[in-house]
Amino acid sequence: MRNEVVVEEVLAGKWNNEPELGQISAPTLIIAGRHDAQAGSMLWSFKILKGIADSELAVMNGSGHFPHEEEPAEFQRVIREFVHRRVPPTRKCSS
Repeated sequence: MRNEVVVEEVLAGKWNNEPELGQISAPTLIIAGRHDAQAGSMLWSFKILKGIADSELAVMNGSGHFPHEEEPAEFQRVIREFVHRRVPPTRKCSS
């Protein structure tokens, strides 16, 4: 699918899942590249942040659309810190 088609569909509301965002209760980290030309702006990231209660937004300052490829070490650090802060450790079952 070409980017132009995707953008048209998003702008037309075909992929609008904003009303369902409030149903998400899991710890949520939104990661966005500051220079993401494909997304066009940070608007979508902020909409997701607003829609999911207690979510967090990490902005990757040196990245575009693929922060996991453009800044892999920083991307991993951000996720690791989020998990340590927000995801409770699992309990081991005793046998």
